[in-house]
Amino acid sequence: MEKKGDNIYVVFSGHMCTGKDTIIEILDKRGNLPKIAGPNAKVHFLTEAVNHDQDVLASFYQNMEDTTEFFELGTLCFRSVLSSVISKVRGIVVGNRHVIEARQTFVEHSRVLKNENKRFFDETATGVYDMLLRRAIEKGIIPIPEIVFFLFVDDVEILIERNKKRNDPGEKSIDPEYIKNLSKYFKNYRKNFADIYNFFGVPVPKLVEINTSVDLFKDEQALQLIANRCEEEIRKAYAQKRRSLFDFNE
Repeated sequence: MEKKGDNIYVVFSGHMCTGKDTIIEILDKRGNLPKIAGPNAKVHFLTEAVNHDQDVLASFYQNMEDTTEFFELGTLCFRSVLSSVISKVRGIVVGNRHVIEARQTFVEHSRVLKNENKRFFDETATGVYDMLLRRAIEKGIIPIPEIVFFLFVDDVEILIERNKKRNDPGEKSIDPEYIKNLSKYFKNYRKNFADIYNFFGVPVPKLVEINTSVDLFKDEQALQLIANRCEEEIRKAYAQKRRSLFDFNE
């Protein structure tokens, strides 16, 4: 008999520089999520796989022709390993980007990149990626979140300017045109959200759309309001989860 209480898994999604890390950090700093989780539960923050090594990021963005296939496949595997802990956590799990989102944005964009007749991510690479992704979902290594907080801005130029201010050398090496071209794939992901999850045969998460065009580093009030909204959505979803008998001592 399973004795641990149910958990809730939420994900922050959206184009690069939309503020995912910033909002996750403020949620951690405010300290309200452990109160929502209650006693005998905990809050676990998943790290984003591609943020671990700036040298890897820099090498990828500077030589995408040769590295895209292996970067995308490697990132899928790393995300799968990091996600494997979710089912073992009793409480609230907060993630930065979901694999299905990455498949429909970064990978889909990679499929159209080419230099002369050489495609960066061809049909063979796509087949391998999709096989591994479906396998990970089938084995439960990659759970489907209850909530996807999708962050967006009004103008892609906002993202380009934010990226210029980053301190990380790997991410600062991103070509502004890459950010522009990738933007439409995030719009498609947002527009076709339910259809995408239905295609993979998994439950459709609740989509919560949040405009982060404001400068979250300068506008503390806006950041706190966004955090309030996220916490309330998590609170409502977590309250609806079935708890085990061991959770009724709160």
